[in-house]
Formats: sequence, structure tokens, C-alpha cells
Amino acid sequence: MAPTLEEYERLLGLPLAESGSYFHQDQTPSWGTIAWLLKVSEEEMTRVKRNRNGSEGLPKVYLEKRLDLFRVRED
Repeated sequence: MAPTLEEYERLLGLPLAESGSYFHQDQTPSWGTIAWLLKVSEEEMTRVKRNRNGSEGLPKVYLEKRLDLFRVRED
């Protein structure tokens, strides 16, 4: 089980872009929303996302690299 974007925010002390939106577990955010939060294009999301056992997601390593970039740049 991986942490949500909000949980990553709290773990690393990085605020979400402009909004404190919380996505209820039954309300999956769009890939466009995830791209916006990670500050990448939707095309990059399409390239990076993976489908495992019928569930789409992003590799943990990719998320960690993106969050590390935010920390370094203080975005």
C-alpha cells in the first residue's frame, strides 16, 4: 500500500499546489489532476503510468524522484 499525495505532502513537508483538496478514497482523481499536482504534462503521465493487475498507477521510484525535485527546488 502506497501513501496518497496528501500523505507524501505531510511526510516531506511539501504543500500541495494551490489547493488543500482531499480526494475521498471512493473518488479517484483524474490523470490530469495528478499531472497538475506533480507539475508535469498529461503526456508524461501517459508515458510513465503503469497498469498492474487492472490497476493504473505510478511507479514509486518516479514519485520519489518528482517529490525530491520539489524539495530541492522548493516548489
